[in-house]
Formats: sequence, structure tokens, C-alpha cells
Amino acid sequence: MTSGPTAPSNRDVTGRDDHELLAEFVRGSEAAFAALVRRHIDAVHSAALRQVRDPHTAADVTSAAFIVLARKAASLNRGIVIPAWLHRTTRYAALKAVRAQVRRQRYEQEAARMQNPSTTENLTAVWEEVAPLLDDGLTQLPAKDHEAVVLRFFQRKTFPEIAALIGGTEEGARKRVDRAVEKLRGFFTRHGVAMPAAVLAATLAVHSVQASPLALAGSISALGAGTAAPPLVAQTLRALRWRLWKQIAAGLAFLMIVSGVLFFARPARPPDQARSPIRTFRLLTQAANDGDGARWSSFVNVSTAEERQARTLLASNVAAQAELRRALIQRFGPAEYEASGFPRLLDDTPESQISAATERIAGNQAVVHLPRGSNLKFVLIDGSWKFDFFRMTTTPSVQLLGSAASDFAALTQLKLRVIQGSHRNVEEVLIEFQRRR
Repeated sequence: MTSGPTAPSNRDVTGRDDHELLAEFVRGSEAAFAALVRRHIDAVHSAALRQVRDPHTAADVTSAAFIVLARKAASLNRGIVIPAWLHRTTRYAALKAVRAQVRRQRYEQEAARMQNPSTTENLTAVWEEVAPLLDDGLTQLPAKDHEAVVLRFFQRKTFPEIAALIGGTEEGARKRVDRAVEKLRGFFTRHGVAMPAAVLAATLAVHSVQASPLALAGSISALGAGTAAPPLVAQTLRALRWRLWKQIAAGLAFLMIVSGVLFFARPARPPDQARSPIRTFRLLTQAANDGDGARWSSFVNVSTAEERQARTLLASNVAAQAELRRALIQRFGPAEYEASGFPRLLDDTPESQISAATERIAGNQAVVHLPRGSNLKFVLIDGSWKFDFFRMTTTPSVQLLGSAASDFAALTQLKLRVIQGSHRNVEEVLIEFQRRR
């Protein structure tokens, strides 16, 4: 009796590369996932154990890293080096696990140094000093350097194999590993652990990976992708998303700095004065209509680092939605755009509403009441009124970061697709925008 395609056996999958195994797993092969676990578990467990210093917690961190891999298998493209990705994910999981522990275990670094220690004993002594710092140092390396070190010392790859995985020549891979080890050496020196680069490389080669518990791979493989995720998995996934948001925010911050330099290089002009809460709101809305994210953000009050990051992302949405609006009007005409009711996320208050608004001021606090029933909060900062958005909303800043990042990606991608002529009318763009959000 014949049936549909069957998942490949363990013997079939073990010769495939990581991304081939991931693709098989996405198509339903548990054997492919088990092969991935067996291939990388020693390096992942060793990284976890170095950081949490407890075998049971290390097992939890290792399980979390592989469950996250299972959850994100479909989204990992071929440009990602899986061993390095696993190491970084293990780092996030370990940090979360350590912070969650009620009692922190302090690891005593006492090595009985003999008067004339052997080379192995010397390396062991060095390892005991660098191990607690290693994973932090690795994650501070540039991505390609991080990948090279993980492949060379955790995966025992040759230089030709490293070159094939990350690109370049064998000599280029050798030089990259050498430069990365030198950067790590500098990191350890700054933390009070000095040694030659050759000693550090030898120490990593000897001690960086130890065997994981025999039963751990089997217990992880049995989890699969459909198992209910323990809390550590959810925390690690949030950490990965937070890293992406931070990268986006850092990029936007850089663009804002460049824009600021260009702005101050222009001839000076008298600044707009936010002398009243209503005037602040009018200037805020005008900036949103103009797509001027930097000016828009200058009228929004923030009190924490997370609020500042959220404001930066929202400011990027101001510019992105204005660019999309211009693309829609150019492609379909202003009449069709206005008739579509396309959502305007941050500039949807018409001047007629602002002109009819009333304000109530009490000290350095104020409330602006719009005719449609909205009450907006403002605060007086250094003589100017600021929109106190983060004191109005009940949405946590982290959640705002997520939704703002999602909106920014959707607006940017849609603008490109509109320019490319991928839609027949504004309604199609609106449907795609709602799907992407």
C-alpha cells in the first residue's frame, strides 16, 4: 500500500546542511530537527553552562534555544549561519534565565596552580578566568567575526569550511579568525584578564565545547514545534524581537543625527514656539502632515529610554506614511486617495477639529478637549508645551515599539510596491496594509 511522501529517516538527513534540515523540518520531518539538535547541542549546551553555571538551568536554556529554533525555522534564510544564530539565541536565553533565578550562584574561581604547571594546566587556569566573560565578549563582536569564532572553535570547522559558510577565501577566513581572536583578547584585557592571542586561541580550542548530558538531546527532540512553550522560550523570543527593534531604533537615531547636522548647517530661522497646548497640537499635526518626523518628535514628551525609542520609531512612521501618501496620490490621484479612507496613523485630526478645541490648564499640566470627544494630555517642559502621549496610553512602551516597528515595515514595503505598480487601486493597498500590520 502506498501513501504520500514520508519524512526522511535519520540516515537520510544527517548528510544535509543546516538549512536543508530546517526546510525538511518545516515540511514535517521530526528526524531533520533531531539531526539538527544532535549536530549543535554540545556547543549550545556548553555556551549555556558557561553562563548560568548550573547544569539544570543550562539544560533549560539549551532546550529553550532549540525550541526557539523550531518556532522560527520557517523564517531563517540561507544568509543566516545557524551555529552563530544558535549561540546568540543561547545568550539571550541564558541572560533571561539568570535574571529569573531567585538566588544567584556565585562561581568560585579557585585554581590550584602548581609551581611548574603543564601546558594543559596553564590553559585550564586561563579558561577559568575567561569562561565567565566569553559569551558576553563574543556577542559584542561584529556579526562576521562572531560567526567565524563560533565556526572555528565551537564547531571545529577548517578554514576552507568557514570560507564556504560565510564567504570569501581560505586565507580571508584565517585572517578573520585571527582578527576576531585579537578583538576578544582586547575585550578580556579591558576586564582584567590579560594573555597573548595565541594562548587565548589555544584555550578556546581545548575548552570551549564539552559534551552535553546524554539524555538532553532526546528530550529536546521529543518536544518538536507543537509543544507548549515554557516561559523561558517566550522570554527568549521577546529578547530576539527587542534586539531587532533596537537595531531599527539605532539606525533611525543615526539618520536623525545626520538630519540634525544638515538642519543646523542651514540658515537659522526663528523656531516655532509651542506657547499653548492647542498650538502644540496644531504644530504636531502639521509636522505629521509634512512627514517631518524629527520636528514631530520635538513636540512629544518622553521620560524613559523605552519611551524615547518608541518616539523615535513613531517619528519614522510619520515620514514613512507621508512617503506612502505621496506615492498613492502620484499613482492613483488625490481624489481616489481621499475617497479610500486610507488610515493616517498620526495626522488624522483636521484643522476644523483643532480650531474648535478647548484647553484646560492646571499648573504645568493641561488637557485639550476636541469636539469629537478626545481628551489629550500636555505638560509644560522648559517653557514649551509637549504632547504627553505616554501618560495617556495604557499600552506598554515595549508593545508600542513592536507595533511601531511593524507599521514602519508595512508602510515602507507598501510604498515600494505602489511605486512598482503592484496594485490596481488604493483599496488593494489598504487591504495589504491591514494584512501586514
